[in-house]
Amino acid sequence: MDETGNQWEYGKQGNSKYFFIVFLLTKNPNISEQILKKTFKRMLKKWIKHKGGVFHATNELHESRVKILEYAKGKDIRIVACYLNKTNMYGISKDPHLLYNNMTIKLLKSCIEKSLILKWEKIQLFAARKETNKFLNQQFINQIHYAMDSLLDIEIFLRYPQQEKGLQLVDSFALALFHKYEFCNTELYNLIKEVFLLEEEYWKFYPFWH
Repeated sequence: MDETGNQWEYGKQGNSKYFFIVFLLTKNPNISEQILKKTFKRMLKKWIKHKGGVFHATNELHESRVKILEYAKGKDIRIVACYLNKTNMYGISKDPHLLYNNMTIKLLKSCIEKSLILKWEKIQLFAARKETNKFLNQQFINQIHYAMDSLLDIEIFLRYPQQEKGLQLVDSFALALFHKYEFCNTELYNLIKEVFLLEEEYWKFYPFWH
């Protein structure tokens, strides 16, 4: 899973209008490494923009962003997303950590409701380790486990993108979604739009106290 945009209040300089939680669903644990390896091989021949073997879509050349999505075509990949339009946050918690956790839970429940993930299925969720605060990391894990206790058999791993290739790949799909909503630019999205199975707006689906 990945996030894009930021959770902070819209209207202040540098803050995005939209915030996304994005899942990449696959049953092939090697698919991300295969796609990234092919992308890096192409990049090394013509241009090198990644650092330390990590592909970060926001920092890459546009041609690299296009290639990684093209290489993902026809692969065992499905993308689902929950997004927040920050111009309409009435009754929604503005605590960035709580918001992140709640949107993740909502997206997991939506995947189950739409049979994209089967109830009681054993799954592994890889999320980016961005917090150095051990309490906040554990709070995220605890809230997901509590919410999914009667729905999924879920293992949660917090990793750095250097450690988990899937975090690098989902970042590219998240950027395509962000460009579509934030800038009304669908160039990247249209390259592989068939993999985007779910795009839910957060406030429409949760009661006012969340």
